[in-house]
Amino acid sequence: MAVNVNTEISYWQDGAKESLEFADMLVSELQHFGPSLFWAHLALEKTLKAHVCKETKEIAPRLHDLVKLAEIGKIELQPEQVEFFQTMNFYFREGNYLGLEYPEPSEQQTREYINRAKEMIYSLQIPLAE
Repeated sequence: MAVNVNTEISYWQDGAKESLEFADMLVSELQHFGPSLFWAHLALEKTLKAHVCKETKEIAPRLHDLVKLAEIGKIELQPEQVEFFQTMNFYFREGNYLGLEYPEPSEQQTREYINRAKEMIYSLQIPLAE
C-alpha cells in the first residue's frame, strides 16, 4: 500500500501540537508536572515521526525512543540534545508504566523541559512536499 507522505507528516505534526498544548495545560492549570512531561515527550515523538515519514516514505514505526527516532529520521543530534531526549524518554516510561517510582519534577524543572521541547519541536518542523 502506497503511503501518502504529506498525510502522514500532517498527522504527526497536528498530533504534536495537540500533545504540546495538553502538556502546557497540565502544568499551568492542574500542576501535574510528571504527566505534563509525558505529554511533552509525546509531542517530541510525533514531531520525530513526521521526520521518519519524510525520510523513509513509510509509516513511522511503533517506537517511542526519541534518540532512535531521530536516527531513523536522519536528524543529527548534538550531545546535549541526545541527553535531553534520554531525559524525556525517562518521563515517557514513568507515565506509561504503572508502578515505577520516579521523583516528581519541580514546577521550574517541568517548565524548563517543556520550553526546551517546544524549541526543538519548532526547529524540527518540516514543510509538506509539493
